[in-house]
Amino acid sequence: MASQLLGRERRDFWMLSVGQLLIFCGFYAFFQFPLYIKALGGAEQAIGIIMGVTALAATLLMPWIIALVDRIERKALMLAGVCLVELATMACVVTTSPGVLMGALMMARGLGFAVYMIASGAYLAQIMPPEEKSRWIGVNLGFNQVAIGLGPLIGELVIHQVNFPYFFFVSAALVYSGMLLLLPISARAPVPPPVPFRAMDSLVGFFAELAGPRFRNTFLTLLLMAGALGAVFNFTATYTQLLGLSSGLFFATYALTNAATRFGAGGLADRYGRTLVVVPTLVMFGAGIYVFSVTQGTLVMLVAAVLIGVGFALPNPAIFALMLDRAPPRLQGMAVGGFHFAYQLGLLCSPPLFGVIAERWGYAPMWWIAGAMALGAIGPYLLPELRAGAAGERSARISDAE
Repeated sequence: MASQLLGRERRDFWMLSVGQLLIFCGFYAFFQFPLYIKALGGAEQAIGIIMGVTALAATLLMPWIIALVDRIERKALMLAGVCLVELATMACVVTTSPGVLMGALMMARGLGFAVYMIASGAYLAQIMPPEEKSRWIGVNLGFNQVAIGLGPLIGELVIHQVNFPYFFFVSAALVYSGMLLLLPISARAPVPPPVPFRAMDSLVGFFAELAGPRFRNTFLTLLLMAGALGAVFNFTATYTQLLGLSSGLFFATYALTNAATRFGAGGLADRYGRTLVVVPTLVMFGAGIYVFSVTQGTLVMLVAAVLIGVGFALPNPAIFALMLDRAPPRLQGMAVGGFHFAYQLGLLCSPPLFGVIAERWGYAPMWWIAGAMALGAIGPYLLPELRAGAAGERSARISDAE
């Protein structure tokens, strides 16, 4: 199908997306980092805390990151964020225990990644044709999913074939390669905000918008989805190791399924509406996690990976597009930031919780709760439509009575 994404904008889109693939490969290789924590003597609770704090600084600073994205040229911010990821990744080679230094480096990685992702998302929002948001968001996020498959697989191979220091070097090399692809893209300044930067106003305005009718329900939906995904991303490596299975194979299957679904069907939400895509696929997401909880062999693991891959592939870009639909130009950065803030908050809070559950009661209850969160995400998403339907029925009854 012909597209309105043409010329320099099209070139920048593909350069950004391919560079993003490499950066994400380097970042998501750290799904194997729990194996390093285990090798240093850390248990599931330590894994949950260390992996959870990756999102801590980004979550706390999110309102001001968004304010920067709305005021500073976005290519420069992307490069600054990637440089921070690069430096923190290389520095992990000197860690010798799951302690304060390791936590600080993981926070720095998460902060740099958040700056990069929000600036990248706002950059994309500037160049995407309004009528094709879900389509191009799906393609762009599809590259992310390929990285989720390749990054952990590469990480697992390096760890098993060589050792952990080379794992850090390879991760850093992937991030650096992606950064080089960002250099040729055009600089794009944001639309100047109507008011100067004020730290407290940025903080209050951010949370006021998230709590308002424009973004409230989509934010809660994304938060529950992120919480469920936190279990998959942070505990699959140790769970599959316990079962004698390959986490690299799981992530590769999940990610390639997810990417293929987004590349092939990412535009469905533009064509048939957001809800028709979001609700059935969230059911698949939750079902996949429940299948994963009863995994004993490779076949069931792969079935779970496919269900989770498809189940997460389509609601994510559809909800992102919905948030951009609802945001006027001055709030495009806010919509992108709110989308990523939901994931940062979910990935911050869920790993420590799931780590305690897995250590005390086992992995099965952890997966059951994660599956319930995925299914529970349907509720806040549908609530505005249910309220609108009830209001319509009341209006119809009043009209009939008159």
